Amino acid sequence: MLRIFDGKTGAILFEYMTNRDFPDTVNGIEGHGGGLDSAPYIAGDGTLFVQSGYARFGEPPGNVLIAFRPKGT
Repeated sequence: MLRIFDGKTGAILFEYMTNRDFPDTVNGIEGHGGGLDSAPYIAGDGTLFVQSGYARFGEPPGNVLIAFRPKGT
């Protein structure tokens, strides 16, 4: 589960389950999300990139890179 928190209050602003199927991908190959561990987050130019599928230490495997942008951009 990816969660984004308010830095002042700690309230959850956004959450997204990455451990799921992704049938409609950019390259047309079905993907599957998995565990979030290590450092799978990179932010740049208004986009948050998340690698889902860290298959170490018993985490579920996967093979997707998910890009998040704020609505309206």
